[in-house]
Amino acid sequence: MTSSDQPFVPVGLPPESSPQDSLDERVGLHLLDALDSLAAVYESAAHFARVDSEIPVEEYTLDRCLESVHCNTGALWIHEGDSLVLHGDRNGAAARLSLPAVLATLARDTASMHNGGDARALLRPDADDQNVLVCPIGTERRRLGFVVILSPRSMLFDTGDVKLAAAVTSQAAIALSRAWHHRAVEIERQKLQLVVQNHSDGIAVVDRRGTTTLCNPIAQLYCGTSDLLPLLTSSDPTCTMEALGRGPTERELTIRAGGQTRIVGITSRDVRDRDGALANVILMLRDLTALRREEQLKRDFLSLISHKFRTPLTAMICAVQMLEAGDGIERDEFAAEMTRRTHELSVMVDRLLYFTELLEGSWSRKGTSDLRQLGAELQAQFTAQPGDGTLELDLAADAIEVPVPPARLRVALMNLVDNAVKFGSTGAPWVRMSSRRTEDGGFVVAIEDRGPGIPADARPHLFSSFRQLESEFTGSVAGAGIGLAITREIANGLGGTLEHHDASPHGCVFTLRFPPAESSPR
Repeated sequence: MTSSDQPFVPVGLPPESSPQDSLDERVGLHLLDALDSLAAVYESAAHFARVDSEIPVEEYTLDRCLESVHCNTGALWIHEGDSLVLHGDRNGAAARLSLPAVLATLARDTASMHNGGDARALLRPDADDQNVLVCPIGTERRRLGFVVILSPRSMLFDTGDVKLAAAVTSQAAIALSRAWHHRAVEIERQKLQLVVQNHSDGIAVVDRRGTTTLCNPIAQLYCGTSDLLPLLTSSDPTCTMEALGRGPTERELTIRAGGQTRIVGITSRDVRDRDGALANVILMLRDLTALRREEQLKRDFLSLISHKFRTPLTAMICAVQMLEAGDGIERDEFAAEMTRRTHELSVMVDRLLYFTELLEGSWSRKGTSDLRQLGAELQAQFTAQPGDGTLELDLAADAIEVPVPPARLRVALMNLVDNAVKFGSTGAPWVRMSSRRTEDGGFVVAIEDRGPGIPADARPHLFSSFRQLESEFTGSVAGAGIGLAITREIANGLGGTLEHHDASPHGCVFTLRFPPAESSPR
């Protein structure tokens, strides 16, 4: 530093000056040059502040360095991992330089000027004589790249040029670091967004005001809206922002949205700021409907075992006990009862095993059924039952051969006929099986009865497993409560449907619809 009583004496000649200039003129020119340098720094900083991508930063850095030192030839290299990549070249500067020699000058991590013979070592042997200014781009932790500027032999670089170029590249280093960091953050943001958007569970973020700031498609599907907190509170008044923000909590809610009712498990995690105040609540939503339905099926199955199986078993045990003490006539009656109960148990066990097989999907979908043959088998079985019932066949001539495996169609029709008999009229049962071809070439097979019909409150559960019209499994009606469920699984597995509607004047009609042969699953 110079003392305050000593005048400032600039060293060297500023640009656009001559030896004949006075000291005051030289000082003025130096001050103007310093102001230009300061303006270049401020302009660079202001420009880089508006840029968040490395490409504009690189282009501006090279052009601004050239402009600042009044040159038009230069190049810019950027480090990309272990590689050094040329990112800018003006007037063929890169082709004139010996890159290994230039890199050697960067060992000091400071800008350097090379004039005359000193510059010759940085040029290729076939290049014209040039002056060279080398300026690194980097931070204390990382070298990002460098700029090399060339000038004619007659135009020497000075310390002002070095400082000016270094000022621009220092601002560029900050901007490049920010741009690379911004790019890395953006990549991580996109990765996180893909994970959240495609996660199998619902994910949502609610801020301290209760506004949903993030809601992935699954969460919106479960709730039917992206504004979650009002919906959750309406389903459970205790599910407030205050309750969700008390730390990790778990709860189950029944949510009705989009015409569906779901049981949703909700896990909340609180996010707090530096002062400990609640900032956000992260919600994880998982559809538990299928799990709870499975649990209900297990409970129903246990109920089935305890009631439906116990009834025939109890009758058989009683028959055995009576046989031990009964006479010949009683023995015949009890033997007949045991035979009937054994058959009843066998049918239920077979249906359970068949139902499991259908659910696993391990069955063939190929084959063709003859409805006349199946109808004759059902008639024989039907008339053999007590009650002198009637099974009427009404089969269309063009709907006899149905593209459905015989084993599957036989089970489906037997279940429907069996239901028509068990839940039909109290007198002699009447059942009709009909078939017809649809306009699109498909097939319809219907089973109609004249029973009391299905009550309206029981229809939503008509095709559920392990359910009957009885309010409980009292055992008064034989069966496992899976006949219609089995029939529906068969229809669905073959690309068809099972439908129910009321008969006229009373009773039920269950209709099996199958697609044309060429549309049936293979």
